[in-house]
Amino acid sequence: MKAIIRSGDGKAKPADGDQAIFHCTTRTLDGIIVDSTRSEHGGKDNPIRNVLGKSKMILGFVEGIPTMTKGEVAMFKMKPEIHYAEEDCPLTVSETFPKNDELHFEIEMIDFHKVKVVSEDLGVVKKV
Repeated sequence: MKAIIRSGDGKAKPADGDQAIFHCTTRTLDGIIVDSTRSEHGGKDNPIRNVLGKSKMILGFVEGIPTMTKGEVAMFKMKPEIHYAEEDCPLTVSETFPKNDELHFEIEMIDFHKVKVVSEDLGVVKKV
């Protein structure tokens, strides 16, 4: 389930082959922050950079990120089976992370643009 907190700019949305750059703060349903890219929530203020259709992502991001516009802030309420408890989840989390709980993922879409993947590990991408 998606709830828009702040509308973004324009109508363009990221698609396969775009690098999406976004901040994410993950909370339990009672509001406790369990992970964040933002410094004010204990993160390193380093946004996530994922190439849609290429990067390893949780299913909730695969489905949710393409629905966002640049500048949009949205809250995604995700059941465990579409985040880190999904079967064959491509990502791992610490043992203390509440992966079997329903969680809120607050995402701010900073930017997105087409990229050419230069290295197979996605360590190098080139804006096109």
